[in-house]
Amino acid sequence: RRVSGSGLMGKMHKQSKAIDSDVVFLAINSTNYMEANKSAPYLKKHKLEMPALIDQDGTVGKLYGARTTPHVYVIDGEGVLRFQGAFDNDPSGGEEEATNYVVNAVKQIAAGETVTPDYVKPYGCSVKYKKK
Repeated sequence: RRVSGSGLMGKMHKQSKAIDSDVVFLAINSTNYMEANKSAPYLKKHKLEMPALIDQDGTVGKLYGARTTPHVYVIDGEGVLRFQGAFDNDPSGGEEEATNYVVNAVKQIAAGETVTPDYVKPYGCSVKYKKK
């Protein structure tokens, strides 16, 4: 299932901002053939109001250990990685009300709680890193 084209990313962004208006989203595209001039039209088409980093050489993606797309990371205001992994608990895309792990992490951080789960194995297409 394609998360970005499904409207789920936009919904996640809106729900997270409603919990904490200071939440910052950054899309990182480590696909080696992604051209910088394609990023803004893609984000606009899918109504994603966030900046994007084009990481063609894979430096950032590899630094964080991203293996699939999407592979999400929630970092708190102190710079601590609080969650990483799957976007939600519905790899098939069939659940009416899937659990969005990013929204849950933002809620827990805003409430001063420990983020649980803090890791869920990500699913999706592999990141197309540049071959050496």
